[in-house]
Amino acid sequence: MSSIDFFEQLKRSNNPASIYFLYGAESFLIERAKEQIIKKVLKEEELEFNVSQFDLEDTPVQVAVTDCETLPFFGDYRVVIMKNPIFLTANKDKTKVEHDPKTLEAYIASPNPQTILIVVAPYEKLDERKKLVKTFKKSATVLEAATMDERTLIQWIVQMAHKQHRQMKEAVAEQLIALTGKNLSLIHKEMEKLLLASHDEEEITEAHIETFVPRTMEDNIFALINEIANRNIGKAFFILKDLYIQKEEPIKILMLIARQVRIIYHVTGLTTKGYSQKQMAQMLKIPPFAVKLAMGQGKKFSVKELETILGFCAQYDYEIKSGKIDKFLAIELLLAQTAKTSK
Repeated sequence: MSSIDFFEQLKRSNNPASIYFLYGAESFLIERAKEQIIKKVLKEEELEFNVSQFDLEDTPVQVAVTDCETLPFFGDYRVVIMKNPIFLTANKDKTKVEHDPKTLEAYIASPNPQTILIVVAPYEKLDERKKLVKTFKKSATVLEAATMDERTLIQWIVQMAHKQHRQMKEAVAEQLIALTGKNLSLIHKEMEKLLLASHDEEEITEAHIETFVPRTMEDNIFALINEIANRNIGKAFFILKDLYIQKEEPIKILMLIARQVRIIYHVTGLTTKGYSQKQMAQMLKIPPFAVKLAMGQGKKFSVKELETILGFCAQYDYEIKSGKIDKFLAIELLLAQTAKTSK
């Protein structure tokens, strides 16, 4: 089950499942699922006595299964969490713990109706040949916490806005991803901020993103190059001044300018050869949305202009490191000369 479907089902269901199987490499989704399952079945005052957690790297699974048979303490349910079941993967178990997976198979066949079992397998791949893996996928409520592709991530963000009665265009969600990357924890944090900021409005817009979502240094470099491409030299120097206020080192700024221009250069070349965004992302080892942004910037430069800018970057890098020029002056000269090369 996808993460979107899982959380929607969890929200709508009146009765909890006896067994939840959470697997995949996206830790944010797994932690969020655990929290919401526990919140659904236990009151705050029941948490101390009715939640047990077993790390199967240290504890035999049969010990955890025995605990599943225990009755809740002054409540309707108790929660047992089993994490790190390495025996569900094809990986070699380097621990010295002796597991008896058959006890878990037997429990799944006849679970305690007053225990909510949450099994957390934080692995990208499971061994689908194993009987226990097949049993979990057949009998448990399953969350596949896989890393989201860009399209699914956009849908996830837009749906989060809709749940709070806000409209949000996909292009705006894409803009948020461009500033945060695919870090779900960070995206969730920024979305909570945006929802609060737009509490009396119907839509989360680009203006909200610009105002409330902080830019990383890489984002500022991207914006700086955008201004250069548009020949807004004054705005480019304004961004540079902000970077100085943030105490960013000129040599690091120079390095990131060169990196972004190099990405634009490669994306421009690969585009003319007919490569797709996905193929370029794999070849250049950057996210697909970064390719898309570079394609947009590439339209504002010719190949020769990009080569000239890279030449300036190499020249000033050498002159700074050899002590021939002040590092602050070098960056300012670079911006001035780069602005002259743009269309």
